[in-house]
Amino acid sequence: MIPLPTGAVVRAAATYSIANDTAILKYDTSGVITGFEITNPNVFDGHLEIPASIKDVTITSIAENAFSNNAELLSVVIPDSVTAIGDGAFSACFSLTAVDLPAGLTVLNNEMFRSCEKLNSISLPENLTAIGQGAFMYCSALTEISIPDNVTVIGNATFQGCTGLHTVNGGSGLQTIGRGAFSDCTALTNIILPNSLTVMGEQAFYLCSSLESIDIPDQLTEIPSNAFQGCTKLAIVDFGQVKCIGMRAFTETGLTQLELPNTVEQIGDSAFSECLNLSYAVLPDSVTQMGEYLFEKCSALENVQLPAGIKLIESATFLNCANLQSIQIPEGVDTIESDAFLGCTALTSVLLPSTLKAIEEDAFFRCTALKSVILPEGVATVGKRAFGNCFNLASVTVNGSTTSFGDNVLEGVAEDFTFWVLENSTALQYAVDNGINYRIIGSESEARTLSVTVQTPGGQTLSEGFSVNWYEAEETTPVAPNNTTLSNADPDKTYEFEIILEDSLLAQYEQPERQEIKPDDPASVTVTLTPVSVLTLTGEVEDSSGELLADVSVLVELE
Repeated sequence: MIPLPTGAVVRAAATYSIANDTAILKYDTSGVITGFEITNPNVFDGHLEIPASIKDVTITSIAENAFSNNAELLSVVIPDSVTAIGDGAFSACFSLTAVDLPAGLTVLNNEMFRSCEKLNSISLPENLTAIGQGAFMYCSALTEISIPDNVTVIGNATFQGCTGLHTVNGGSGLQTIGRGAFSDCTALTNIILPNSLTVMGEQAFYLCSSLESIDIPDQLTEIPSNAFQGCTKLAIVDFGQVKCIGMRAFTETGLTQLELPNTVEQIGDSAFSECLNLSYAVLPDSVTQMGEYLFEKCSALENVQLPAGIKLIESATFLNCANLQSIQIPEGVDTIESDAFLGCTALTSVLLPSTLKAIEEDAFFRCTALKSVILPEGVATVGKRAFGNCFNLASVTVNGSTTSFGDNVLEGVAEDFTFWVLENSTALQYAVDNGINYRIIGSESEARTLSVTVQTPGGQTLSEGFSVNWYEAEETTPVAPNNTTLSNADPDKTYEFEIILEDSLLAQYEQPERQEIKPDDPASVTVTLTPVSVLTLTGEVEDSSGELLADVSVLVELE
């Protein structure tokens, strides 16, 4: 420590300085430290103790940027006579490791220690009530901080980029956390938000990639945009009594399940997008507004319970949710917007509400596991490519007579696709204009399901030991191989089935012939196997004396 002498005062336009052979400390007659200059860095040991008074002038404050950009400064002791320190007073002191702050300090001003990259610890005065924006921004060596209970405000970006900060203690009186206050604190594993907290700024904990859990206090009713985005290990969240969840608030977090409280009313765009571990979500009926891209790329999401109070499914709500298996759209929803379920390749079942009026373009595009869809009577429009590239979609039933369709709505569906439409409907005309295979709802031409039951002469139904192949009449390629039933059979066509017995049954029963089922025949057929009438036995035959007889065969007739 090289203390500065109290002598050697030089007066210059109401600014004074004291000096030794290593540094100059500047001040004015009102007791403000205005600057600091190191004159001999080879001798200066990096440690500075500011005097409480100089030439009968009590030092009460430190001016803005007074010590900024002093790369040789290692530690500073500030006397208790100082009650105010200006913005950026020690900013960019890249070698500063320790600071003793005065007990009477009540406000830590903006960017006071910004970019003090080696500052590894600091004790904040108990009387402190506010920490200004960027006060510790980019203090990457800071590992722990205790917030005094009198602090009510942490400003914007206060601890942003403190990549070594892993523990935050205290702060029981905290009311406001500013925008980006703890953003990019990549080592932060836990923080307790006090019950007094009422305001949180956007990006407050953005990219806190080690944060594992968070409890939202009941007084905090809004989680702002990007608040926890990029917290990839954040798996447990207690949402308290929150009413509004902002845009991208939990994007790219580690959530595995989501059950929101019944206080939630609004959820912003992409609020839970790219949560790769999220498997199910329950949204309460209190929710009246869900944003676009809400669950985009939640690739593990299998089941979702949607709120009863919503009126539409926003654009790209479930975009590329590759494991979503089924969805029930609640009554009251009148619109499914564009791309809502695009790329949901595991989706097999969709239940649409009677209130639905519009399905917009690409809504179910590339839902490759979807097999059938029933459009309610009230659906007025279906946008272009709404069901495009649904390769396994075998049927769509249109219960409305005036539903209009955009271009390529059914492009890329299953080869055996059937469009079920009402007679004299716009859907029928659309099918005719676009060469789509159709059937009239309620006519005799409705599809049939054909089935075969195989039994023994004693009436025992068999479930194994045979297979059944279905063919269109006189064809050799089966339309349904190895199946006892044929679904979606054309009611105007004749089909044939072939029962193929395995060796275990062939030893007892004759191989049945290929049979046909005509349009007027019953849809279910029972086939009774016929026992073999001749059984040939081979082996050794002895006479009454025990002598083997050569070249002997025995014919046994069975009745």
